[in-house]
Amino acid sequence: MDLSKIVARATGLAGEAGSNALKQLQHIRVPGVGQASVTDDPQTAARRWRAVTVLTDVDTLRTTTPPPLAAFGDRLEIRVTPAPSDKGAELAARFPGEVPDLAVAR
Repeated sequence: MDLSKIVARATGLAGEAGSNALKQLQHIRVPGVGQASVTDDPQTAARRWRAVTVLTDVDTLRTTTPPPLAAFGDRLEIRVTPAPSDKGAELAARFPGEVPDLAVAR
């Protein structure tokens, strides 16, 4: 077996192992980690800030709102700040007022 086939096989096995580990970890619940500290009604929960880190320039993200968020127009409050350790930008969004029915998970 040549080296490229060995590397391809090892990469496939590593990807599969990582995928399986992630599936198992997604079902582990640690108190206070990855979940709200309180259980709110859907309207209150929808008004909380939701943030993601994006590997892009902060100024680019400030001037160009991603289309899925832009669709909400002025009903959505958006905040862009530098990500920790200068690793991209942190994009945060929330509904400041009444939340549209379609946006609230039931």
